[in-house]
Amino acid sequence: MSEGPYALRKRMAKFLLPVLILTVAMNVTKFFEIYIVYSPVPDSATNATRPELRVSEFRMNPTYSIFFNWFRFITIGIIPFCLLVYFNTQVGCGDVSPLGFPLVCSFF
Repeated sequence: MSEGPYALRKRMAKFLLPVLILTVAMNVTKFFEIYIVYSPVPDSATNATRPELRVSEFRMNPTYSIFFNWFRFITIGIIPFCLLVYFNTQVGCGDVSPLGFPLVCSFF
């Protein structure tokens, strides 16, 4: 193979970078849903604090919640299911017969 020493890295980047970018783009709003509050520890001899996670107003917004839940349902549920059904029927039926004629799909 004369593709060079970095051919594997280029192929991996070609497939992994779009997945990484889409993953970050889909989940970037999750970082704005909570915030950290440091509260003092009661009955503490030292000046100690304890971190607590609190829900932000952004997360409590009903418009955001409805939009985000529908967005995730469509992108993680509906689209992959439809693609699975489509590609499985393409594998099960085959695109064309060996003679070039379209096949009639029959699963039974």
